[in-house]
Amino acid sequence: MIETVIGAIAANAVILAALGFLTRSIIIHFLSKDIEKFKNDLEFKAKIELESYRSKLEKEHIRLQISYGGIFEKQANVFIEIYNHILTFEAKIKRCITPL
Repeated sequence: MIETVIGAIAANAVILAALGFLTRSIIIHFLSKDIEKFKNDLEFKAKIELESYRSKLEKEHIRLQISYGGIFEKQANVFIEIYNHILTFEAKIKRCITPL
């Protein structure tokens, strides 16, 4: 009688262990699929955000280049004007110093 009970318990334990292993394997399989999908979605979203950020930075860079280009042009014009005034001043000084 005890042998029958022990045999039944052992058989049930083996069946429960097999069912537990199968259940665990199925759950791990589904979770790993979900994890891979989540990783891929996250990577895709990160790439989109990164490209969007790069695009915004490039627009800002171009805008700053244009505004700095205008500033540099104005500076160059001022330098040319100052140089012309210096040349005019130098010519007037030479005329004043040099006898006619």
